[in-house]
Amino acid sequence: MTQLKNIVSYQDEGTGLVRLSWTAVRERVAAVNPLFCALMDQFDPGTKFSFYLAYYPYGAKLGDDKSTYIPTMNGTFLTLDNDSLHFSSELKEDLLYAYTPLSMILNKSAEMYIDLKTVQLTLPVIMLYPGSFIATRQLLNLKHGDTESHHIHTVAAGCRSTFMLPPISCSRHFANVREALHINLDKPNNLYQQGPVFAELAQSPFGDCDWRMMVLFFPRLLVETIKHTPRGRDLLLYFYDYAAQHYLNDSLDSELTSLILTRAQEEQKLKGDPYLADTARHIYKIAAGRIPGFVPAVDETHLPRNFLQKMIVEWYGATQYYPTILHPSYFDLQADSPLPVYYCRQYPTTFAASPRIRSNASIKYEFSALQGLLDSTGTGLRSRAPTLDNAFWKRLATLVDIRTFHTTSRNINVTKLSGSLPRVDPRFSEKTCTVLKEGMHFCDEGDFARGFVAIRTKAYLDNLLQEDETLKEGLSVNHRKE
Repeated sequence: MTQLKNIVSYQDEGTGLVRLSWTAVRERVAAVNPLFCALMDQFDPGTKFSFYLAYYPYGAKLGDDKSTYIPTMNGTFLTLDNDSLHFSSELKEDLLYAYTPLSMILNKSAEMYIDLKTVQLTLPVIMLYPGSFIATRQLLNLKHGDTESHHIHTVAAGCRSTFMLPPISCSRHFANVREALHINLDKPNNLYQQGPVFAELAQSPFGDCDWRMMVLFFPRLLVETIKHTPRGRDLLLYFYDYAAQHYLNDSLDSELTSLILTRAQEEQKLKGDPYLADTARHIYKIAAGRIPGFVPAVDETHLPRNFLQKMIVEWYGATQYYPTILHPSYFDLQADSPLPVYYCRQYPTTFAASPRIRSNASIKYEFSALQGLLDSTGTGLRSRAPTLDNAFWKRLATLVDIRTFHTTSRNINVTKLSGSLPRVDPRFSEKTCTVLKEGMHFCDEGDFARGFVAIRTKAYLDNLLQEDETLKEGLSVNHRKE
């Protein structure tokens, strides 16, 4: 039987599972969630409660519909349910109180997603950032000894839904990666397969990838004290408020969003492919910040960007194109300077879409029709009565420009050229690349460039035009006529 020392440590060495006091973890909590930290200080955990700091390498599962995964000191993972016979009585008492113990993200990010293996697609549901909690609903509904709750999504360290802009499916080039990292791994044949391949490469001991995400697990005694004693009242109210904001409100808002967008389309008497109508509504949900779109990686928050760019350039040997990597992220209209996000035709993240009427239609025809639906949906949103529910959407449709891009705009006046993207969004240029070779340029030949939708503010476009009047061919200036 595995010994306890191989599962948990009492010295924080940046790996595995570490048992610590509140004093040892407090500063990390304060840095990402100062309000919660202040409430914990008032609660005064002292030394009575044990906290568990877990380190997850990029791509490692935190949990899925089978179990919660706990990292060990020897680099393996144990599940809370099936492998609990290896746990000490202390560890069982502290963590085996729910299917997923209450936990907090302390750094990097995690992606909650739905894995559709049969159609080779993942749907990013929620991005979790430092200060976010996992399993608050289970805490609030918890009965003593209850381990029957189940995940409906998979949660991974970093982002699972990610892909390179340049193609990386050449067998000969990928053999160089396998040799460099001493790993037996099949090359990715499509965008869906790239995420798991990136995770395997990052976890190779020969890759020297130091990307780690930290998760703090809260023990049973603390949860029960918060739930059942006057001492924990303020913390319990905090968790009720957190759950309401992140789950109840999101659920109600999602239904209302679908209704408003559907009505906006109906009022415009739109006719056409139901699949494209569903896609247009989905893109407006991305614009509203309800669900993630895709953006280029600019740092290490979502994935080990530096390691992966080194892999694609130096080991794989892709020296022609910028090693740009895309990952899920939200469009934030409330930000001081909202940056664009993108919807990728080759990685359609729509949660519900009608079957395609014209499955053999060309991308150019499809995007021409999609642009018409996007424009009409925006017109419908702007023309709706100024009720409380509609106010946000009227403002959104007024401020945001949504434009289709393709490798060619020939005979499609409404679609813009993919090749102009690095000029209108510098994140697609060499500025976010840590490994560069002479002669590199933007990849406008891959899956992403052959059909994507840009979601950006009209103010963002105006600012670019003021800086460079030659950008008009790559920008939509139709909003100037509205």
